[in-house]
Amino acid sequence: MNKSLDFFVEVLITKPAESHRQFAGLRGFVTGKSPRKDGKWSYVIAFNDHEHCYMFDQEELEATGRCFREEDFFDGSSIKVRVDPKTGEGEFVE
Repeated sequence: MNKSLDFFVEVLITKPAESHRQFAGLRGFVTGKSPRKDGKWSYVIAFNDHEHCYMFDQEELEATGRCFREEDFFDGSSIKVRVDPKTGEGEFVE
């Protein structure tokens, strides 16, 4: 299996798939990763100016060498959710 990128590593979208063309040349950071059956990795990439995160294959990305810390993005706050075991629906709990 190929070595994976660490969480919060900055990446440049260098060779985007057709479905990701709009991200060409943008920089983002790794917020999730998953091994593929072929031994390579897929990554969840967040961008500062986008509301959502997007999944990219490792071939689309190039690490810039810049690393962030978890604290740079998350303040440590959390929420509580109660899930109804019959329906699977969740609700926020105060």
